[in-house]
Amino acid sequence: MSGLDLGIVGNGTIAALLNSRGDYQWACLPRFDGQPVFNQLLGGGGAFSVWMEDLASRTQSYDHNSAILRTRLESRDGAVVEIVDFAPRFENQGHMFRPAALVRRFRVLAGTPRMRITLTPETDWGGRKLKPVRGVNHGNSAPLQRTSMYLVENSRTPPKPSKGQNKDKDNCRSSHTRF
Repeated sequence: MSGLDLGIVGNGTIAALLNSRGDYQWACLPRFDGQPVFNQLLGGGGAFSVWMEDLASRTQSYDHNSAILRTRLESRDGAVVEIVDFAPRFENQGHMFRPAALVRRFRVLAGTPRMRITLTPETDWGGRKLKPVRGVNHGNSAPLQRTSMYLVENSRTPPKPSKGQNKDKDNCRSSHTRF
């Protein structure tokens, strides 16, 4: 990375910096003054990074009047992926709710991209990698939780459920990991 060509997503409780490849360069949790879990900006190993085989071009833009960041990656063979990143913020019972959460969606727009997504959060200012713990968190304290719904989404050829299949259930996988 040359220079500081970074995008920012945030909601008033947290914020994160992303480069034009879609890699999180800096994010502190559970607040702005928390410890960095993604710290590549300062040479640390805490990462939430994206690698695309034969990457040819990349662009970033924000949705109009929002902090929703769209990163578009295109490979030499014409495969295109869009990554949407934001930190949720919404009104709940008359109060603004700003959870310490980052949302990330990957969508295939063209072709069949070959990608690798790496999640290696750190704590203690880069002194220790957070170890994943699989399962459900019912009030247990964890520095970082990853809850994912993996939905295979290809805008050119959406999957069609066969007779008797539940469309939402059969086309996605979910996982929940605590670090």
